Amino acid sequence: MDGLAAGTKSLLEEKGYKVVDIDTAREVRQASLLRFKKDKMAYKDLIQGDMKEVFPEVVVEDTLAEAEEYDLLIIAGTTAEL
Repeated sequence: MDGLAAGTKSLLEEKGYKVVDIDTAREVRQASLLRFKKDKMAYKDLIQGDMKEVFPEVVVEDTLAEAEEYDLLIIAGTTAEL
């Protein structure tokens, strides 16, 4: 889905989030994925709330490696309304 990553970046930056990088996912998925570091799961409800109008279907995981430079990986799904 062309432009989905860029649209997601714009949405998050408008809400005050810092976006480290964007790329096109190798996988195509219906529901969007929010993959957090375990110690950042406390922000799950806040971030889901900020994204709920655009990302109606979301799967949440706490499996992001602690070594990653970012706290959350978002893979936007095909149900995203951007």
